[in-house]
Amino acid sequence: MNVLTDTLGERLAGARRLAGLGQDELGLYVGASRPTVSKWERNITEPTVTQLILWARKTNQPVEAILDGLEVCTPRDLNPEPIDSEFWAIVDRLELEAVEL
Repeated sequence: MNVLTDTLGERLAGARRLAGLGQDELGLYVGASRPTVSKWERNITEPTVTQLILWARKTNQPVEAILDGLEVCTPRDLNPEPIDSEFWAIVDRLELEAVEL
């Protein structure tokens, strides 16, 4: 992700893909159809503030990462000093990229 050139739509799509979600699934969560999600990702239209917040929640990304173009992050980035080191060992063994916290 290039934070200087990526558009909002590209950041929305990147966060969705990183979370392993399809346009249908994410659209259902934020209250939009798959074609509407596609329009957001192609920069034809934009989500509402509420939909953007829900998008960030569902993809486990800070709103700022999507809105301002900060680097998309993994759950480990959000908590670089885990409460329990065994937790991250389990995550690594299971090869999970996103964990609902």
